Amino acid sequence: MEEKKEIVFANGLNFNPPSQNAPEYIIGRLWFKVDDFKAFLDEHNTNNGGVNVDIKKSAKGNYYCALNTWKPTKPAGLEDAPQEEVDNSNVPF
Repeated sequence: MEEKKEIVFANGLNFNPPSQNAPEYIIGRLWFKVDDFKAFLDEHNTNNGGVNVDIKKSAKGNYYCALNTWKPTKPAGLEDAPQEEVDNSNVPF
C-alpha cells in the first residue's frame, strides 16, 4: 500500500478558478504573496534551481497549491551499469 505523504502547501501561492464571466481560455488565476512565496522557494529549491508545485482540488472542492516531492528512481541494476562511450568524430556538424 502506498505511504501517505504529508502535504507541503506552497506558502504565498494561491490558485483560484476563473470567474463565471471570464473568457473560455482563462483556466484560473494565480496570486503570489511575494515575501512568503520567496521564502517557500528558497526553502524548497532543488539542486537544479527549480521548485515543482501542483495545483490540486480537495475532497471538499477547494483548490490549493502543494509542493511536488516526486523524485525519479532508477530501475534496479542501472546504478552500476558502465556508461558507453560514443564516438562523435564522424558527425558532420
